[in-house]
Amino acid sequence: MKLWTTLLAALCLLFPSLAFADNYPSRPIKVIVPFAAGGSTDVIMRTLAPYLEKELGQKIGIVNIEGASGSAGAMQVLQAPADGYTLLCGQTSMLTAYHMGVGKFTWDALTPICNLADFDLILTVREDSPWKTVEDVLAAARKNPDQIMFGVNMGAGAHFAGVALGLAADVQFHFVAAGGDAKRTTALLGGHVDVTHPGAGAIIQYVETGKLRPLASFGEKRTPGLEQVPTLIELGYDASVPFYNGLFGPAGLPDEIVAKISDAAKKAVTNPEFVKVLHNAAMYTDYMDQKTYTAKLLRLDADLYRFARAGRLIPSRISR
Repeated sequence: MKLWTTLLAALCLLFPSLAFADNYPSRPIKVIVPFAAGGSTDVIMRTLAPYLEKELGQKIGIVNIEGASGSAGAMQVLQAPADGYTLLCGQTSMLTAYHMGVGKFTWDALTPICNLADFDLILTVREDSPWKTVEDVLAAARKNPDQIMFGVNMGAGAHFAGVALGLAADVQFHFVAAGGDAKRTTALLGGHVDVTHPGAGAIIQYVETGKLRPLASFGEKRTPGLEQVPTLIELGYDASVPFYNGLFGPAGLPDEIVAKISDAAKKAVTNPEFVKVLHNAAMYTDYMDQKTYTAKLLRLDADLYRFARAGRLIPSRISR
């Protein structure tokens, strides 16, 4: 009996999933959002948390860790034990940060679990701006190259989207480091930038009160709650950028724990009440299991890599 107990203890040390997967989760879970509170990814995770807590039976604590276009927060998860108690709610910026030379690693250094929801960036100006349409903004940029102050989160997906629009329209903007969604919205409202493109959830309240004017969506289709706003694709500019928002764990996260989190997330994000709340915040659910999510990330990573190789992202990491 003593020999068996000793052997079992040794196996649990070698294979932690044997000891923890069966009763996971048995304590609160920390989810790191690598952007400021109030941004789109933060809104998604905080809105989802109560529904996910119900499915997992444990409290979820959300911690915002800003920096390096999302890489600073992701690093905390990269270094955490692979036990499922420290997770990341990451998005497209983790990939762009790597290719633009801001991040030292990308999504494949972690364990993708599932995608939760998506949001669209919305090209936006203040209500007192003389620009009423996208063409007005582009005409001003053509007339004054590198003079239009375009607020972005340097190295993040928002930066990439701004570069993509400039290339598609053959114009040159003056990109200004203005932070994540919430901070870019504040910068625009305060007159510190001329134009920016926060996530739809960050601006919807200001659109409804008439303080901001949305001009176009960077999404592939029109945004919930902002159906009156055309997409850039509709206007003839191929500058759409998908903003997936999914859960990741440290490398080596056991399959059993991945499955438990993914199954719980599927039930949470398809809860009609959550779907309605998210829709009212101009965002939408988009559950993908690990296999589907990984395939989407691979495709997006390859697209960004080709973009970088073409010299369109400066600086960029192209030796992979």
